[in-house]
Amino acid sequence: MLGVPNAVYDADEVGAPRRREYRLLGSKLLTDYEEVYVDYQYDVPEYAMPHYFVQLLKYQLAWHLAMPITDQLDRSDYWRQIATGTPGENGRGGYMRLAMNIDGQGKPTNAIQDFSLINVRY
Repeated sequence: MLGVPNAVYDADEVGAPRRREYRLLGSKLLTDYEEVYVDYQYDVPEYAMPHYFVQLLKYQLAWHLAMPITDQLDRSDYWRQIATGTPGENGRGGYMRLAMNIDGQGKPTNAIQDFSLINVRY
């Protein structure tokens, strides 16, 4: 684990209370809890970034540098559309859509396991 955790929990349920009874020792989190769930940010080194993310960065860079380098607004608009789609797609089209879809395939959807409003129905 790198950096300071955003939150530490002793349960994986939604709404579980944050726990503050822990200590950081170097890159290790020490606690008396048997199970710990940590919310933290990880600084991914460049060599470990996924190829689709690196490609999206290239398209974003081309979009933002096209106008200052070429002095042509249509070049900037072209790369913006490649990177994020049309204005109607609200920045979630183009290669951004593809990258988000690829990224989302590696993360399972969170299903509601236990929720008091659903339990009332039975």
